[in-house]
Amino acid sequence: MGSEQESGYSLAVTREAFPVPGDDGMCGIWLTVDHSEDESLQATCCPTWLTRRGPDSTERVTVEDGTYKVDFGASVLSMREGNVVPQPGKLEDGFHFAWNGEVYETSDASMWSDDIADTLLVADLLKQELHQSDLPIPNKIVRVLGHLLNTEFAFCLLCPDSIYFARDRVGCRSLEMSKTSSGFKVASVHNSDEGWNEVPPGILFEYQMATKSLCEYPIVGPSRPPVAETRNETDASQLL
Repeated sequence: MGSEQESGYSLAVTREAFPVPGDDGMCGIWLTVDHSEDESLQATCCPTWLTRRGPDSTERVTVEDGTYKVDFGASVLSMREGNVVPQPGKLEDGFHFAWNGEVYETSDASMWSDDIADTLLVADLLKQELHQSDLPIPNKIVRVLGHLLNTEFAFCLLCPDSIYFARDRVGCRSLEMSKTSSGFKVASVHNSDEGWNEVPPGILFEYQMATKSLCEYPIVGPSRPPVAETRNETDASQLL
């Protein structure tokens, strides 16, 4: 990790990304991108079969820019005593994050502590990387994920022009994706077999709102170089 510190990358966790410290729990995630002018999005994007996964907290974020609408939500089930960390959490303006996972080991022991929820740990590391690095956003995310060793997770990050989502290298936590006639969906679970596919493990996916395409970025360890050159763009309908 010496090279990371020499580059100015701070590993300090500040707990600034989410409002309160507390218990990670288990999380159900859903995100819908709708490119149509259908006003029914508001009424259909908080499915009860997902909110049941997290009865202790359910939050959602909605975004519209004229060409698409995004509904991003998460439900949290507390697994131990403590304050529930509500999700999605706001990293900064336009950036919202939901995490379902457990961090068991990091590449630098100073990054991890029993005193902070894993959701807050990863959120703060992402926030720091967004501010401190000149790399493209996908490389920043892969850089953070590469430091999480022996970790199981599924997560989703909403950015101003894209959504990013991934599962750990083994695929311990559930996450699925679906190309719809009017957009794209990501969810921890679903109630229909039609059009849904498991998110392949060990790959960061980016859905670009403007082009309606998916890009892939392998999740590599901290000793590996950035992966911008490995970018693979494909239309979402072809992948799914």
